[in-house]
Amino acid sequence: QLEDVNPAFVRMLGYENRDELLGCSLSKFFLQPEEWETERRQLAQSDVVHGHEAMLRRRDGSALAALHASALIRDTAGRVRRRQGTLVDISDRRQIETRLQREQEFARRLVESFPDLVIALDREGRYTFVSPRSRELLGFSAEELIGSLFSERIEPQSRKEVQTLLDAIISGQCANGSTEFLARRNDGEPRLFRATASPLMDLSGRIAGVIAAARDITDSKRMEHQLIQSERLAAMGQMIAGVAHELNNPLTAVLGVTELLRDSIPDDSARRQLEIAHRQARRAAQIVQSLLTFSRPPQPRKICLNLSELIQRSLQLHEHSLRSNRIAVDFSAPPDLPLILGDTSQLTQVFLNLIANAEQAIREIRDHGTLRIRVSRVADRVVATFQDDGPGIRRDILPKIFDPFFTTKRPGRGTGLGLSICLAILREHNGEIEAQAPPQAGSLFTIWLPIARGTALFLAEPREAAAASSSKEISKEAAAGYSVLVVDDEESIREMIREGLSARGFHVQTGASVEEALSLLEGRAFHAILCDLNLRAGGGAETSGLGLYAAVTNATRDAKRKPFFLFMSGELAPAAVTEQLAQAGARTIQKPFRISDLIAILTDALGKSSSGAAELSRVN
Repeated sequence: QLEDVNPAFVRMLGYENRDELLGCSLSKFFLQPEEWETERRQLAQSDVVHGHEAMLRRRDGSALAALHASALIRDTAGRVRRRQGTLVDISDRRQIETRLQREQEFARRLVESFPDLVIALDREGRYTFVSPRSRELLGFSAEELIGSLFSERIEPQSRKEVQTLLDAIISGQCANGSTEFLARRNDGEPRLFRATASPLMDLSGRIAGVIAAARDITDSKRMEHQLIQSERLAAMGQMIAGVAHELNNPLTAVLGVTELLRDSIPDDSARRQLEIAHRQARRAAQIVQSLLTFSRPPQPRKICLNLSELIQRSLQLHEHSLRSNRIAVDFSAPPDLPLILGDTSQLTQVFLNLIANAEQAIREIRDHGTLRIRVSRVADRVVATFQDDGPGIRRDILPKIFDPFFTTKRPGRGTGLGLSICLAILREHNGEIEAQAPPQAGSLFTIWLPIARGTALFLAEPREAAAASSSKEISKEAAAGYSVLVVDDEESIREMIREGLSARGFHVQTGASVEEALSLLEGRAFHAILCDLNLRAGGGAETSGLGLYAAVTNATRDAKRKPFFLFMSGELAPAAVTEQLAQAGARTIQKPFRISDLIAILTDALGKSSSGAAELSRVN
């Protein structure tokens, strides 16, 4: 029972006077009975209880946080005479503590959810705080890092720049700064980080160390590098495409003239020399065509193609590098290989990547080597294998070899995207690729592609289409009944075609522009018009070969008597254009070409027409 209380106790519990409290049991003021029982047990064990926190009930029923201290007062005989104690209102302190706990919890959750690694270093560069992200980003727990030197986890090439920044911040010369550095994970993998750092102050306002936030930018840096590389390749591709386009016109003239001379000169020695020149010109034409296809690929479209020929064209593009590095190519493929359905540009990219990888692998261990390529048919698929005699692929990394950004090359030698792109392309073609590490060393890549089953959208080359559909060349007597108009802004090509077709019996007229062609077409009839798709000369309303095509088509009274159109192009014609022209009965042929290519197409096209001279309306 309460025998006496001071005024502060009365006010604390919300009573008006002490008389209201005297005689009451102290236990009635405890909100939680177990707290009262705990204090009684402690007093039974020792006469004094210090710092016991309890929740008391005020008169109005509200709670009061109090710090309670009690002591038993005994007489000389040791009997308990009374109990004496003090109560201190700690409600404000409790509120402050609760607020601090909430703020600490918020700060903890903030740091844990922050995507960056947050660290604090003392003036000697030792970890004093590490956020939980260290486990994910570095492979180390915070406990493993605390007390260790920050520089121990940084690669040697990054230490000087990082230390310079830390020294500047600790000395007060720099309020904040950022840097990039390489750090090695616990598993040995190097990762690139970008860190922003600022001074860490103590309670007196002096610089006690550095606080920093570091973000792993390894993958984004690789993507940035890949984007830069792509832009460079795109610029290079435009340049190569422009050069290839300019080379196609003179190559067309060289091919045509050497073919004409070879077929007209009776001297065997001279014919052999012309045959050599013609063969080398064709070789150059194939290289230019491959460059043009790879540097400025057309819209993706799948055609029926011979995988062996496509691989050989890829080897031609890489021929100089292979030869200069003394790498021999052992290539073998059967002559009756079935066709596959694929995109020429995309598959060329796959083969160039495999060839380049093999070359780089061989050069790592020797100054010469062999790339062995085999193409064959296995069941309903065409299989190609690429095997080099380089150092090979470690078996433990084989499962990751096609992962994006995974590379075994030295830093700066690769982006780690080549094989992953190859895999994506082949899967899009319903194909597969597998990497192996043969016991005899080296690397072995195997590609499977399904055989085409009559699903081709386009034939591989216009000239092949013509050759396939024409088994017999038109005779001079038959050709004499046909007139052909040749329109090209290159005089050498116009003259070469005129000479070649005239020698076969055709009646040929030539023009350098759409305007000249329209003038020649006024009141005249032509069975075939050979026109450059992109004419540079002219100055009239229409300077494109398509403009001439539109004018002739609109002026023809009878669609069945419309002349056959063959468009010549020094660059890759857009797929949409070639498809539209094909639907209208026109064809395209890629420069450079031979006279025999033109003859084959004209034989096929004109041979299908049963009409006599084509009749055109007057073109104004």
